[in-house]
Amino acid sequence: MNQPSAISKTESALESGAADAPRIPFTWVEGWVLGLLMVCNLAPLWITDRFPSQNGPWFLLPTHMFREYHNPAFDYAEHFVRNWRPIPHMLHDLLVAILGAWIPVFTAERLVLSFQAVLLPWSVWRFLEAVAPGRRWLAYPAFLL
Repeated sequence: MNQPSAISKTESALESGAADAPRIPFTWVEGWVLGLLMVCNLAPLWITDRFPSQNGPWFLLPTHMFREYHNPAFDYAEHFVRNWRPIPHMLHDLLVAILGAWIPVFTAERLVLSFQAVLLPWSVWRFLEAVAPGRRWLAYPAFLL
């Protein structure tokens, strides 16, 4: 009695076209709902002069310190040592610093936060579309994150 292993079952499922499972088409209603939810997510970021956050300046401080480390006007190099180990929010700081080279830092922060506000729900949507196409509605709560 040779029973197929879990690996061979997975391989046979992939070879049989499990990846070609029927996709439920994206409806215009879903498009409008997703668009409206994205606008609702982005509105608080763009309707005011500054991003309404209690700790927004805290997030911009490491970005400013990395960018102006050798600037004698701030003396960061005298008081701090650069730490290139991963820290929380380092990707955010890096993206804001890169965009901040061409646009104002506050606008750069808004753009990075906009990317996050759009891409997180979109990635949950795409994940559910690949794993459980009939349950894409589960992606709607991701807009609350």
